[in-house]
Amino acid sequence: MVSGCMSAHDPGMQGPLSSLVCASLALVSAASAQVVQDLGSFGGPENMGLALSADGAIVVGYSYDPQLRAYAFRWSAATGMQNIGDLGGSGGFAGAYANGVSMDGDCVVGDSRVPAGSDHAFRWVNGAGMQDLGTLGGTTSSGKDVSADGQVVVGFSTLASGHLRAFRWTPVTGMVDLGTLGGLDSFANGVSADGTVVVGWASDAAGQQRACRWSATAGLSDLGTLGGVEASAAATNGDGSVVVGSSKDAAGQTRAFRWTQAGGMQRLDDLGGAYAAAIDVDEAGDVVVANGAPAVGGGSRGFRWSAATGPVALEPDSVVQGVSADGGAAAGFHNALNGDLRAVRWRWSTIGAPYCSAEPNSLGAPATLAAYGSLDVTQRDLALRAQGLPDGSWSFVISAPSAGVTFPLPGSQGRLCLGAAIGAHYGPGEVQRADASGALVWVLDPGALPTPTGTTAALPGDTWHFQVWYRDANPSATSNLTEARAVPY
Repeated sequence: MVSGCMSAHDPGMQGPLSSLVCASLALVSAASAQVVQDLGSFGGPENMGLALSADGAIVVGYSYDPQLRAYAFRWSAATGMQNIGDLGGSGGFAGAYANGVSMDGDCVVGDSRVPAGSDHAFRWVNGAGMQDLGTLGGTTSSGKDVSADGQVVVGFSTLASGHLRAFRWTPVTGMVDLGTLGGLDSFANGVSADGTVVVGWASDAAGQQRACRWSATAGLSDLGTLGGVEASAAATNGDGSVVVGSSKDAAGQTRAFRWTQAGGMQRLDDLGGAYAAAIDVDEAGDVVVANGAPAVGGGSRGFRWSAATGPVALEPDSVVQGVSADGGAAAGFHNALNGDLRAVRWRWSTIGAPYCSAEPNSLGAPATLAAYGSLDVTQRDLALRAQGLPDGSWSFVISAPSAGVTFPLPGSQGRLCLGAAIGAHYGPGEVQRADASGALVWVLDPGALPTPTGTTAALPGDTWHFQVWYRDANPSATSNLTEARAVPY
């Protein structure tokens, strides 16, 4: 069953903490069809999701403990937030940050404190542990991104002189300096899926920071600007043909860009405010996530852009840091009411299919139901989002392994679309009350679905059916149900 809280784990991963982290397990955005899920924490005030696996099922980032030590985490719905270790730093200097992850989620890169007191780039492989990637002669390095198969790592390292250099690492070549555009420094932020294209920034002979793209055949190339003198590339798509980042315009404002080989650098439609910066792009190059200032209201917030939709703002006080290869999920953080930064995952792509139309409620229209998550049942990753509920109506999920139709339903205006062995999700935190937006989200565990005789797990090949039951007054006290959703595992 679903609870209203997510269990956190201690930094050593020896067992659950006695307290529960309950800061908004699932949030709702009524402005767009999405769900926002709090990923938990190690007990401290700062937690960030920075990158995702291809399907968005695995998120990596970092989380602070109550003593403000940072720990690299790897999160999935099945395991929760797990500490993946460090390179042996001690005392108050211990810690690690996970910045990138392979397509399958089994290789993580980032940086960690070492016993000497500096930070080194690492490559962590599930089942094999963490490897120190060294430096280019200086004291510090960081892994920022990794290829789809986990074999190519890019990032930056200091030289013995103290200057920064972009690097590309493989198990065969080790760490290789990618050079500059005539200046002293460079920095790699992203790599293509096959590892052949690296993007970031490099200084030119005038000392200006320029967005750049590296390949083995062309070396470093300057991608230009949006009219100003400085730019930086943040990420590239699967084959390296699309690059996103930020550039100064002629007025000196920072603007998001999307670069293609055919069209060069183009300003990305943004939220209309004083600045915007593109952060990541999906494998196809069609979905970009960015952060910007809205034209109205001030502050800053993340947004998701595509040519079809333009910029779609996330909730206020949110920052997005990465997008999945399929474009259906993103990771970042949300500023909670108490000021803590909470690591979150956004989901846009739905799974399953609606069936069995619902009856109109007191608002004059039927309530809808969408499902988000993974069709790989071992991921245990499922969220349901109901929309169009009356303000203040009490609601909960019902589910069954088969479909059916019962209408009219005694004592209700709704149409029941589930068959035998119906289970009701009304444990702690599962019965919720709709607010003025009329939307609610439930995060479910497909490994523990309720039935009349206890809980059962969805298995590969099963199709599970879901609806939401809710109270209404239409015009007198009654109940209704949303449309149904079938999720095939």
